[in-house]
Amino acid sequence: MRGRVWVPLVVAVAVQLAGVVAVFAWVAGDDLHEAPLGVVAPAVVGQTLADRAAADPDSPFTVVRPPSAAAARGLVDDGTLVGSAVVDLARSDDVLLLPRRASPDQRAAVEAAVRVTSARLGRGVEVELVGPSLSAGGRAAVTWLPVLAVGAGILTSGVLTVRSGRLPRTWPGALRRLRVIGAVAVLVGGVGGLVGALLATGPVLLWWPALSLLVLTGALVSQALEHLMDAWGWGLAVTLLVLTALPDLAGTGTWMQPVVWREVTTLLPHAAGIEILQQLTGGTAGALWRPWAVLAVWCAVGGATSTLARRERSAG
Repeated sequence: MRGRVWVPLVVAVAVQLAGVVAVFAWVAGDDLHEAPLGVVAPAVVGQTLADRAAADPDSPFTVVRPPSAAAARGLVDDGTLVGSAVVDLARSDDVLLLPRRASPDQRAAVEAAVRVTSARLGRGVEVELVGPSLSAGGRAAVTWLPVLAVGAGILTSGVLTVRSGRLPRTWPGALRRLRVIGAVAVLVGGVGGLVGALLATGPVLLWWPALSLLVLTGALVSQALEHLMDAWGWGLAVTLLVLTALPDLAGTGTWMQPVVWREVTTLLPHAAGIEILQQLTGGTAGALWRPWAVLAVWCAVGGATSTLARRERSAG
């Protein structure tokens, strides 16, 4: 194993580099797709705008009708809506509420599309940013720390494989390896929690277990893939768990990514980690349990796969 591991890893790195180009060409910097936009307006006007958006196949929006401006503000604040137009017929300008925490590219795309629609109706647009803001360091922490934590787990699994071979045949050996992974997860999660708490003023006691769970997930999934595909599995783990995070790392807004990509990647560990940190910093809505459940399922599947592989190896 030690003598043969480098060839697959070199090939995997080459594939990663090609994948970087492909991902950015397909995903990064794309247009808005089916983005939920709120419209608060008199019944006739609001329904007309909603009908136009529904009838236009090129419309980037799915129109939502909040009952009031206050309700719209709350939905924009928690990330449920990419923005909301508040129409007051007594004024010539509409107010466009945009989430302060959204990526600048996404905010600019929403504003540009709304301005085009408003101009067709002979109306102007005033932009108002909603919700608390994160510093540049805070935004980077929320996006980068989950990916780095997953990467730390993959690296830990790879180092253990190179140093000690694949998963030991015996239960004591497997438990010793799991203890090493657990110790690394606690350490990396603690350091990451401190960094995140400093940059984003978040609760370190909640950042810590979230990042530790991400390290554990990366290690268990990488280990399971290694058992199924040898060193090629390590390369697949990097592709599956790290390469897919590139659009988020580049700052491409969620609603600017292709629909298929967006739906698939929300089930991956890095996306669950980002969602957890966004919830901890008040930047997104959604069920609190969902991203934790996603990580738990990945850990369970990775652990079960490794256990079955160990049993087959011992029997062989």
